[in-house]
Amino acid sequence: MRKKVFAMMLAAMMIGTTFMGAMTVMADPGPADPPSTPTPANSTTAPYSKVKPNVTAAGLEAGITEEVEVDKAGATTPNLEYTLTISGEMKVYEANGVVYGDASRVTNKDGIYGQLGTVKFDAGEVIGPSEKDKEYTIASAMVTAINDLEFDRPGIYFWEITKTVNNAAYPNDTRRTALVIRVDEDGSKLHAPVVSVHSLDSTTGMPTGDKHIKYEDVFDNSPGQLTVKNTVSGNQGSKDQYMKYTVTLTGLDDFKGHEITPTGANTVKGATPKYGEDINGSTDNLKPQTIGNDGTVTFEVWLKDGEMIEFPDIPTTTGVKYSIEEKSSTHTGYDVSNKADNVEGKSDKIENKELKPEGSRVEFFNEKQTATPTGVIMAVAPAFAVILIGGIGIGIILAGRGRREEDEEA
Repeated sequence: MRKKVFAMMLAAMMIGTTFMGAMTVMADPGPADPPSTPTPANSTTAPYSKVKPNVTAAGLEAGITEEVEVDKAGATTPNLEYTLTISGEMKVYEANGVVYGDASRVTNKDGIYGQLGTVKFDAGEVIGPSEKDKEYTIASAMVTAINDLEFDRPGIYFWEITKTVNNAAYPNDTRRTALVIRVDEDGSKLHAPVVSVHSLDSTTGMPTGDKHIKYEDVFDNSPGQLTVKNTVSGNQGSKDQYMKYTVTLTGLDDFKGHEITPTGANTVKGATPKYGEDINGSTDNLKPQTIGNDGTVTFEVWLKDGEMIEFPDIPTTTGVKYSIEEKSSTHTGYDVSNKADNVEGKSDKIENKELKPEGSRVEFFNEKQTATPTGVIMAVAPAFAVILIGGIGIGIILAGRGRREEDEEA
């Protein structure tokens, strides 16, 4: 009887051991993200055979994205180029005083520096309210440098990433991120390194479980606007006469290649206005113009009395200025003055005025005035009175002489 009981107990123990081993294999999830950690660097299980990453540019690009969002309607982005750079030394993950990785044993680690990747947005590519995502293009030199690394210890190794944008005046998502390489081991050998991009904890500076980074830049500036109006007055001023204006915007260097489209009721398209010098059927006040490489864009428009034209959605940036000139040959005989942002002027041009953030308004006044007929009569009346009085006097004298001669004859 005792032999049977002992045999049954031994069989039960063997079955239990086999079951626990199977459960351990099933529970192993494979490589995990930080803060889960592999065996510390001071593991007694060493040395291992060296392992190297096998990353591709496409593999990294799939995990690093830039999202540009514009909140305000009509506002637009400039030419933007974002750059990710690795400039700091390699670090290892630390938790509770335990170091996960051995930086001194990583071969070729000094090759990880310089440009990691870039992404570009053209001027006007994102116009509010909208957003657009683009994946970073990873530099081939950095892919080569990553794949040249060699690890013979498990650990979490990382290099901090710095993100910059070509124009510091515009938004820049400045969260801390890092290129992370994780090397796991199973007690006898190292797994192939896993390469990804993670956020860094704002307090500890250590990698978190947040990976596949999407940088986010949000623009919320309102677009600028310029309004130009023409007013004709005076008893000789023609309400049908068109005056020609040259409107120039400068200081838009970051927006080269972007178009600005005027708006307004007066298209002038296909019209031949009275006194319209140089105007023809192809003239169009509302024709869009492209900002040049020098940050300048110029429009030629025709306005008669009471008409105005607007240049909306002017990209918002510092130092945008406008100049407006009324062509002299289209206002011959007129006295011209102006008012720009409530500041009065006495000429047919305005030069290098700064565009106000809330928008600028300019009005030109063309006056043609001549003396009235009443004024002419009043001017000649005194001389006419002298002549009239003299004529009456001569008539009286002649009449008196005639009567004397009649009396003498009688």
